Amino acid sequence: MNPFFSENVENFQYVTTLDKDGQDRYIFGKMSQKTMGLVLRVNYSPTPNLSIRYYGQPFGSAGSYSDFKRI
Repeated sequence: MNPFFSENVENFQYVTTLDKDGQDRYIFGKMSQKTMGLVLRVNYSPTPNLSIRYYGQPFGSAGSYSDFKRI
């Protein structure tokens, strides 16, 4: 088992495209993201000819946008 946590901040992240008077307006913003998870690895060998292996990485992530900009 190996837990992990990471924080990511992007100052210029694409958010959406808006239509204004027939022209596309691209909206960007500052994104702050936090991710937490766990790496799981299990090896089990009940006999010399049989082994069972499992690898999984469940995680959760949340983010927020601020400081919106129009391009």
